[in-house]
Amino acid sequence: MMKSISTWKQELTEGAHAARLAALYCCTPDKTPAQAARYTAVLDGLETTFGAHTEAGLYSAPGRTEIGGNHTDHQHGRVLAGSVNIDMIAAAAPNSLNQLRVQSEGYDLCVIDLADLTARNALVMSAREYLHVDSDEDIPVTLERCAVRLDLSVTLAESCPAGLALHSVSLRNVAGCMTPFGENRPDVKELLSPYGGLSLSGERRFERCYYLYENLRGENPAIRSQAERDLSRAPKGATLVHIEASYGGRPLNYYVFLGGNTFTDFNLRRNHRYTVEVNILGPSDVDTRVSTTDLLVDEAPAAGHNLSQTARMILTPVCTNDPDAEMTLRYTLLEGAGSLAINDLTIFPGGFRTVRPGEPLEVTYLQSKEGRVRIRFLLTDAYGNSVSREVSTRYSPLAIAYTVDESDRTGGRVEIVFSLEADMIGEYPCCYDSATTTGSSLVSLGGSLLFPGNAFTVGDYSVMSAECPLSFSFSDSYTGRFTFGDCNGNTRTFEIHMDKRGPVTVTELAS
Repeated sequence: MMKSISTWKQELTEGAHAARLAALYCCTPDKTPAQAARYTAVLDGLETTFGAHTEAGLYSAPGRTEIGGNHTDHQHGRVLAGSVNIDMIAAAAPNSLNQLRVQSEGYDLCVIDLADLTARNALVMSAREYLHVDSDEDIPVTLERCAVRLDLSVTLAESCPAGLALHSVSLRNVAGCMTPFGENRPDVKELLSPYGGLSLSGERRFERCYYLYENLRGENPAIRSQAERDLSRAPKGATLVHIEASYGGRPLNYYVFLGGNTFTDFNLRRNHRYTVEVNILGPSDVDTRVSTTDLLVDEAPAAGHNLSQTARMILTPVCTNDPDAEMTLRYTLLEGAGSLAINDLTIFPGGFRTVRPGEPLEVTYLQSKEGRVRIRFLLTDAYGNSVSREVSTRYSPLAIAYTVDESDRTGGRVEIVFSLEADMIGEYPCCYDSATTTGSSLVSLGGSLLFPGNAFTVGDYSVMSAECPLSFSFSDSYTGRFTFGDCNGNTRTFEIHMDKRGPVTVTELAS
């Protein structure tokens, strides 16, 4: 059972486990404090060696004595043994390191990397021969190792530019099965990828020895140089070294295929030793063994928009020299509130769109409130490498201007033109308020009469403006209100007052 370390210590101190300890150590409960102290000590050791943990478990392994005989290799498997009330105890806790770490009192720390479970000193060997036996004679059979040995080193050259860093080294397309008496050509589904990965931090050199199964993937005689030994020309399923790095914020991926030579041969043969030394000189857009992941902002959104305007931008994912790359694009709305679409498909924050290198993406965004907008895009390739880009713009309130023509006011005619968000394409809902209208006036829009309570729209999708030319014919005095809105529900209300004895007034009312 797993509990917090503080809970364990409290229960041990208070005697909550006295009965269980008494049964385990064949004593009365009042004799168990010394045993409780042992368990408290291993909990202290766990924290001292490995740091704080959320939870841990306590374990006991009983001791044993051989009453008759000794180890099984001496007694043909026959041993008379008995248990004793002496045990070995341990405190254990989970970690997220993909490692087993064991610290025994008086011994050095032992670390087992679960990403590297290659057999040590136990290589499978086999032989296949056709023999004719016609007498009692010794027949020698020569065995050969079924494994492949790979000695790999990766080095950042001295000439490598500052800022280029190694992140991980792993193998891909490693045979996950073995045919002991025939040539090993596993199906692609039987390949392990990645295999034996190791994260690096600040190292300039990496060295490791691997034992792998045979993987015969054939040759490509058309390859004429090392630079052509890339993802597009290698046989499917060929074993390769994948090196993850970065430079200037851009992920870099180096692919080095293994085989019988450095040009055409992609076979890893059993009972052979391969020494591969990779010397990284720097980033390259020319060398097809190097793939760069990036997200280009080809067209950034304008610096400012009105609330009814759609911000537009063009993004282009990049993954050089990887013809089969399939990438995902996500975004986070860091500031603002609105809706985003990629190639007219609405994408919600946290959702993703599958994209391919070189495919231009039209991104549109419509804000629902005024203020600043910040959007962070995250592009991730098939190997988990990511690059992010941030874009921003600002949205202003619903923009409305107006002009008043009262040249014929004494004749009872006034023209007022409201202009909504100049240089915009769109339609805007409007309303002629009936509840607040006083006096008498004929109101027309573009020659069509409007009556109090009428709803109408201004603007269209064919002109780069949205104008509302209102014409008023009044006899004495008149007061009316007009409310203009946008597609997000933002509104502005104006009250118009006119008579024959004073000027025309247009007043915006607080929303």
